[in-house]
Amino acid sequence: MLIMIKQTILPVTPITSDWHFPNMPMRLAQVGEPDGETTPQADVLVAEPEVAKPPMYAVVMYNDNYTPMEFVVYILQSEFRHSVDSAVEIM
Repeated sequence: MLIMIKQTILPVTPITSDWHFPNMPMRLAQVGEPDGETTPQADVLVAEPEVAKPPMYAVVMYNDNYTPMEFVVYILQSEFRHSVDSAVEIM
């Protein structure tokens, strides 16, 4: 089944809208100054936002008598990228 819809192309006018009602224009966007004066745009410096590195997680491993040593070494190797020697030393 094919449905044909008649399309009308309207001239595009830059508008801004309220985010509550995105289909209703709030006002026409100002393309230039109405009195013909222009403001110098080259003198404006925009600083890049500073992004802080997120803090690292603190991991606590409880030494119990139930969990086997091989499993703890495996977790230290697979999740925290330790070698066998450093995983055994940490454990």
